[in-house]
Amino acid sequence: MTVPKLRFPEFREAEGWDADDLGEVTEFVNEEIEAELAGELWDETGGKDEEQKEK
Repeated sequence: MTVPKLRFPEFREAEGWDADDLGEVTEFVNEEIEAELAGELWDETGGKDEEQKEK
């Protein structure tokens, strides 16, 4: 495996990345988008899409 040359040498001794859930570092302001991220699709009227109800 080859490792690419670092563009910023000051990061060579830096710690690794932290993996956080999106919900821990953000605040949802649109329930429709939150539902899409949860795997549910909603129609324009705010109700669950008929196609999704069947699943």
